[in-house]
Amino acid sequence: MGRPFAVAGPRRDPFPRPRFRALAGWLCAGLLLLAGCGAEASPAPAADGLELSHRMAAAVRCRISVPSEALLERVRARLARRPSKRWIFELAVESAPPTQVAPLDSKEHSSGAREPRVWVGAPGLRGAERSLAALGVASLGGGFSFRGTAFEGREDAILATLPDLDRPTAAGALVSLVYGNDAEFAVERVRDWTPTSRLGWQLFRAGELVAEGPLDLHGRPIEARTLDLTLLDHSGSRAAQRGQRVDYDWAAAAAFDPAAAEGWLAALDRSAAGVRGRLAPLLAVDADLRVDVRLFETPEELSRATRTRDFAHHGRVGGRAQLSLVHVTGWPDNGAFEVARALALAGAGEPAAPWLEEAVAARSADHWFGRPLEEWLAHLVDGDLVPEVQALATGAPTAGPGFSIHLRAPLRGALLGCCEELHGADFLARAWRAELGALELPSDAAFRAYLVRRLGPALAAAGEARAARRAASVGRESRRGACLLPSPPPAQLPDAPGGDPLAGGFGSRAAERTLAELRELGSTAVALSWCGSLEESEPRMFGEGPAAWTQAHDAALFSTILAAQSQGLAVTLLPQFTATEHGGWAGQVLLTTARRRRALFDAFGRNLTHLGLLAELAGVDVLSLGSESPDMTVTRPLPHNRRAPEELEALRSDWQILIQSARAAFAGGLTYAARWDGEAQGIEFWKDLDFLGQNIFAPLGPGPSARPASPAGGPSSEEIAERLVAGLGHVRDLARESGVRPLVCSVGLSSTSEGWIHPARPLGELDLEVQTRFYDGLKRALQLARQQKFTPAGLFAWCWWSDGASIGPTDRGFSPQNKPALAAFRRALQVR
Repeated sequence: MGRPFAVAGPRRDPFPRPRFRALAGWLCAGLLLLAGCGAEASPAPAADGLELSHRMAAAVRCRISVPSEALLERVRARLARRPSKRWIFELAVESAPPTQVAPLDSKEHSSGAREPRVWVGAPGLRGAERSLAALGVASLGGGFSFRGTAFEGREDAILATLPDLDRPTAAGALVSLVYGNDAEFAVERVRDWTPTSRLGWQLFRAGELVAEGPLDLHGRPIEARTLDLTLLDHSGSRAAQRGQRVDYDWAAAAAFDPAAAEGWLAALDRSAAGVRGRLAPLLAVDADLRVDVRLFETPEELSRATRTRDFAHHGRVGGRAQLSLVHVTGWPDNGAFEVARALALAGAGEPAAPWLEEAVAARSADHWFGRPLEEWLAHLVDGDLVPEVQALATGAPTAGPGFSIHLRAPLRGALLGCCEELHGADFLARAWRAELGALELPSDAAFRAYLVRRLGPALAAAGEARAARRAASVGRESRRGACLLPSPPPAQLPDAPGGDPLAGGFGSRAAERTLAELRELGSTAVALSWCGSLEESEPRMFGEGPAAWTQAHDAALFSTILAAQSQGLAVTLLPQFTATEHGGWAGQVLLTTARRRRALFDAFGRNLTHLGLLAELAGVDVLSLGSESPDMTVTRPLPHNRRAPEELEALRSDWQILIQSARAAFAGGLTYAARWDGEAQGIEFWKDLDFLGQNIFAPLGPGPSARPASPAGGPSSEEIAERLVAGLGHVRDLARESGVRPLVCSVGLSSTSEGWIHPARPLGELDLEVQTRFYDGLKRALQLARQQKFTPAGLFAWCWWSDGASIGPTDRGFSPQNKPALAAFRRALQVR
């Protein structure tokens, strides 16, 4: 092993291509800084993009200025629906805060002068004049102009975050503008009031988002990065078919077959009818209430059309409620829940107690992402995942992965059912506009008793279902495939300066084609690998909501799992966790003190519970608890491990709790992907998992027989096979000691002349032939292992990108796509 585990060494970069780092955000501060350098002469800002980001991370207070008392109350209500854990919002009816600030050496200056603010305004109102001018917005007689175009419709608006030029002595301060011809409508466009340091703008015309783009450090639009969304190919939004149901109108692309989807449409009808029945006294004034439902075929199409990464998007266009969601006939989704929620909000408005919004939708739907609701509730109860009643009723509707929607919303629906049983069928209509404190909620004991009565046989079967799921995973024959990574969006590729930053990656047509290709090559399984941030981070653009850095948001991940299963591929999930969206491996960055260790494991538990529930809904085969974090996993006392005994014991306890949490959420097989350089030997929790997961990236130099290297340079395929056989044997022996099956989570080699020296890194010049020799060696190694009656539970090649078109024969990375090594990769996959 050669080093103390308490000190982190170099890590394998899971995404070796430099262009992949652009996924940190198309509006990231670094991009803005570079773009601003070539701008016209202007007063130099006192802060660059990185400083703005750091300053925002240190701020806790934000002042929101609104033009009227009525609008202030509306903003206050919306803030109450999404309470912030760290931001203190100060609301005031005013045109703008004073332009002067306290002296530089005063306490007031250091604590608040540069804190962000939000200004809500309309044409003709005072405030933010300089910032609006920098943005290019001017007031007109009947509206406003932007980028040389007049916008005079009631539902025309712009949201933007830029330097606060109206506070000249507070250099580096930021302002978010909520500006529209109807300020009330503009306020409704803000989904999340969390301040952001990412400078950018979004433009709405007639209620539709029509353009967006970043701003430079002077607050001016960067034209080269501006997207005209009306010109994008939103194939799902070009409705080729339309239809009407009792409570909603639907629009879909040509591929949608209403006859085949009749059962799904009927489920939407039932959920809508449930809402009407429960909220009848509040809906009676609008007998013609309807919702426009737009159907998309992939999460990518939904994202590009609505600028959201969620499963669904709620909005209003032309005064009518509009719901956009992804639907593929035969695949599970949550359409019934979303239609019920859209109808309730459109007809009755937002409830005074926010939990009722999800409660009425879940209570009215009979399935949760394809699972019968009672069956899913039984899974939650069996896993002891039911929180206290007060936590269910007071938690924010979108409180992040720590309070996963997959347990929060279904259980809120059950809580509503319990209240109806205790207080009558008209409970919801009476409670909708009553404050939370005025609602008589059941005790925890009464709610749990209700769940046991309601679930009955489903609860008794939940334990058996768990055992069957785990047994199927552990007993599955050897998995063969590749680690699928989400490709960077086209806008981030060096040879494609334009395009849409929300395109590409998981949940796209390209990913579906790539999965079909993997199946055709002989794969029986696929491992989905992506990075996710443990800590919540600020929105990418003001109003967009939480934007934790992740290459695979939930909707895209869920869709890709289903697409893989439709190809007959078993799915393993291999998440890699960073501390924040700015990077830094969580297991290293956050493991510094006892307090930080507690925060690290708490964050791991929250994220794994959420991911485990999503994986369970999708029927995933194997879930990894993480990857390559020896600083937090190694608890065995070894000469190389310098930790004190009490610290090792604390880590053991933390891992026991973490594994129990993962088991409660997910019933399939569990593993962990250990580093090659000795991490697996120091892990003591293997016996509590189902597979010993190992990444194999051992040096591939000449073996003991000292056969001559290949004439092309580097080891021959025979030498590579010899080294790989030794690696596989090592994993086999470790797994036998722990009593679990071995699983090779990743193994591969880059297309570089010296990559074989340190296989985790691409080293040297482009060399396509050495990668071909690697896969020929892998095939031989698997054949030899089979002769020795040893077959790992699975082996995944590193790596395979979701968009094969982004890989060419000049790529130095690990993927064999579109390279000579592809034929050798196919041959290796055939070995069983």
